[in-house]
Amino acid sequence: MALFAEHGFDQVTVTELIAETPQLQACSLVKERGYSDALDAALVEQGAAPLVARQAAHVATACYDAGYTQAFSSPETLPEAVAAAFERLFAL
Repeated sequence: MALFAEHGFDQVTVTELIAETPQLQACSLVKERGYSDALDAALVEQGAAPLVARQAAHVATACYDAGYTQAFSSPETLPEAVAAAFERLFAL
């Protein structure tokens, strides 16, 4: 994220680049799935039911993605942006 922003790329440009490049799409999806799988495993280890853990992991990953998109050009705001994504979700 910071590397792209430091070189003048904005979120739209990076998103378009990923969308146009199958290898980048694959890498992005594998990375995202890895995050979900790690969180899923941690939740199950802490006693969560497997289905609940899987669902929570995907929701958390989606909130991270929304925060990442919001904070793209200001990486230091990522924690606040992710928190705001959860707040928007809880407000539904």
